[in-house]
Amino acid sequence: MNARQLKSSILQYAMQGKLVDQDLAEESVSVLLEKLVKDKELLTKKKLKEGESHFSYINEEEIPFEIPDSWKWVRVKELCEINPKNRAADDIEAGFIPMKLIEDGFSNQHSYEKKTWGEIKKGYTHFQSGDIVVAKITPCFENLKSAIIRELPNNIGAGTTELFVFRPYSNLINKKYLLWIFKTSLFIEKGVSSFSGTAGQQRASRNFIENYLVPLPPYEEQKRIVDKINVLEEKVDTYGALYQRNEFIQKKFPFDLERSILQYAMKGKLVSQDTSDKSTSILLEKIRTEKEKIEKHKRSKKKEFIQITKEEVPFDIPTSWEWVRLKELGFIISGGTPKTAISDYWSDEGLLWITPSDMGKAKDKYIAASSRKISEKGLDSSSAQLIPGNSIVYSSRAPIGHINIVEEQYATNQGCKSIHPLKDYVDIDFLYYALKFMTPWIQRKATGTTFKEISGTVFGESVIPFPPLEEQRRIVKKIEELIRVTNILRIKN
Repeated sequence: MNARQLKSSILQYAMQGKLVDQDLAEESVSVLLEKLVKDKELLTKKKLKEGESHFSYINEEEIPFEIPDSWKWVRVKELCEINPKNRAADDIEAGFIPMKLIEDGFSNQHSYEKKTWGEIKKGYTHFQSGDIVVAKITPCFENLKSAIIRELPNNIGAGTTELFVFRPYSNLINKKYLLWIFKTSLFIEKGVSSFSGTAGQQRASRNFIENYLVPLPPYEEQKRIVDKINVLEEKVDTYGALYQRNEFIQKKFPFDLERSILQYAMKGKLVSQDTSDKSTSILLEKIRTEKEKIEKHKRSKKKEFIQITKEEVPFDIPTSWEWVRLKELGFIISGGTPKTAISDYWSDEGLLWITPSDMGKAKDKYIAASSRKISEKGLDSSSAQLIPGNSIVYSSRAPIGHINIVEEQYATNQGCKSIHPLKDYVDIDFLYYALKFMTPWIQRKATGTTFKEISGTVFGESVIPFPPLEEQRRIVKKIEELIRVTNILRIKN
């Protein structure tokens, strides 16, 4: 149960007469209501005719729950003047309250803007200090935008027309008690059921507001209920902060756990090293030889090797491992975008054309769909490139750090960089997890003003820890075994 649910339960408990004890020595509600009628007559200067009652008949079917015998059910319109008007000189200072200045939830807080009364007396809802305001439009009504107005300039004000205003006829109606009534779940549920109007502009009806039944206790009991709610509210707020903190930890925990698993893996602490594994240095030599053959065949210019400096190494790794640059493990490939208005450049039968937005929608480490597909003509007429399957695509901007494995041939826009690793020497799943863990270090190298970006060069020169091939495979097996557990935790949260 969260804090809002707990507060709602407390209010419901209070409105059923179960929060504080009844005191038979207190003045009865009947006497209170007689005084209220007299106060109303003085306020409105209207006297009831002989035999006329101020209180309307209440059908048994209308009563939502039982209340103590010392309480009475009374309609809102019999306790308050609704949407009263103010009279004041145009030049006096007043408070103006648009909806945004009324806080939602249980806070009972608002602020105001200073205006002259002449500026706001027409076209707005009137109120004064001490009035209760309740939003009538969705979603403000459901969000409990309601408060007791206080400390207005000259005690007068006006504001959004999307308010009901309540001015109790008598001081024997505790305003804070009445405000709590307007924040109960029952009031909100019944108000929502009375909604009318078009979608997004629905409002609680005036008829609902006027006839809503208030469970009214004796005046002294009203005060005791309000005092008790105030005490409990402080404790619930403390509970709420702890609840939110606990929820945050619960939601964050699986991600933190996965990050810890990857940290152990990339520091060589997740599985044991095996001296019988083939040396990483020999593995790298084979990769370089293989790359040279491919580049020679493609007549590509041989890439200059840049020594890794101590400053680039973020943590220690086992002596049997090596720090390597991404471009040493395969081929770095960038993307591009053909003209979107030319239909021939796009085809439902074409290749995946992956963007950071597509990657953001991917549910796991593999991506097999894109919102658009590029045609052969589109490839030929743009900087987009055909990328072999079994490559890793990495979003290099907006945002930096989405990572997916692509099993089929594809292309990307310029917001992605790809690496096609030499599969006989590099475990693609290990490379995926290594990139995932090293992304914070890659992100630090981003440049740009409008948005940060990682260039193909910077991506290729990024460093990752690199173990022997057999150990890569053992690490992947252990990571995926443990990540299955974190996924179960995510589902539960």
